[in-house]
Amino acid sequence: MEETREILDFWAEKGLYSMIEVVKMDYANNAFERMERNDVRYRFVLDVAGSNME
Repeated sequence: MEETREILDFWAEKGLYSMIEVVKMDYANNAFERMERNDVRYRFVLDVAGSNME
């Protein structure tokens, strides 16, 4: 846990951040297919709360 905190502090000190692409749950299969094709520029984040789960 301490090492993780050191890394996060380092990133904050340098102004670094992760670039993400937020996708809804109905796009999850496409996201996996894109990862398999190495067609991903940013990290995927699934937006479960904002997805229509009906």
